[in-house]
Amino acid sequence: MISADVQSRKPNEKIYKILIGRLQARQIIPQQCIFIDDRLKNLKTAKDLGIKTIHLKKEEDNFDFQPDFTLRTLREIQEIL
Repeated sequence: MISADVQSRKPNEKIYKILIGRLQARQIIPQQCIFIDDRLKNLKTAKDLGIKTIHLKKEEDNFDFQPDFTLRTLREIQEIL
């Protein structure tokens, strides 16, 4: 999904709800999904809507939010899946 196509960008809740609607049309619920981002504020919206979150920590992010998991590299994803 491209944000320009739906006139919304992260962390606006609208883009996540559009995604969830598209997933539910395929019988996939938010709790079955994982959202990976390097910005905590983008992850918070996803988690608030029931999506599991992984912070790909590239640099310090002072946004007050605790994701489900934090990784330094995508190679580490195998350890949590």
